[in-house]
Amino acid sequence: MSSNIQIERICEYCGKTFIAQTTVTKFCSHKCNSKAYKAKVRSKKVEQSMTETRSKLIKPIEELSKKPFLSIDEVSILVGISRKTIYNLINKGDLKFGKLGNRTIIRRMDIDTLLDRYIPLTAKVTVSENQEYYSVKEIEEQYLIKYGRLNEIVKQYSIPKRIFNGKLYLSKTHIDNYFAKVKNNVNTIKEWYTVDDVMSKYGLTREGVYRITSEKQIPKKKVGKYNLLSQWHIDNLGLIFTNKTNIA
Repeated sequence: MSSNIQIERICEYCGKTFIAQTTVTKFCSHKCNSKAYKAKVRSKKVEQSMTETRSKLIKPIEELSKKPFLSIDEVSILVGISRKTIYNLINKGDLKFGKLGNRTIIRRMDIDTLLDRYIPLTAKVTVSENQEYYSVKEIEEQYLIKYGRLNEIVKQYSIPKRIFNGKLYLSKTHIDNYFAKVKNNVNTIKEWYTVDDVMSKYGLTREGVYRITSEKQIPKKKVGKYNLLSQWHIDNLGLIFTNKTNIA
């Protein structure tokens, strides 16, 4: 039996007002319903791909942290510094090494000794309770950033790091200072999205875009009749941005 109810609702995909005949109708048309479903499926595929990529990036570090002897290339991957820096440490006498044929071999314990000299960290409680260091997962959740971009920032700004129990930890002070500096510095932002750009790229409603950008304090500016949103900040929110704004 058809319903005689008429309720004014806002389409969760296009943001337009429409008259619905049920209290649970979310979309103004089959077209919007179909587009929203495709966006949801696409988001799940991207999320799965990101999870697989992150696993492939982290696994080598966990495996290297368990090896008693490492090559120069393996030390570079484990600690996140260049081969040149490693050789400089060796030449200065800061890092012990040995030779196996033509290969330079470094003991895992000597790397720990070197890191302890520059980045004191003696117990897991220091990381979890005193919060002197963030885990990668904590940074991803707090600053809504993808691992690939976080890794670029760590390398570019030489963020102090430490491997503990096979897991990577990054200096809390350096991470907080970095994001505090770039968060709202509009003058340093070169690339911008319009609201329509964000709606199209992430499959969001206009209401959803404004809500999440307000909650996350994404830098914005007005040029003529257009509200522009920082492209870097929007893209860093990635799937979390999409998932949060599509919730009914």
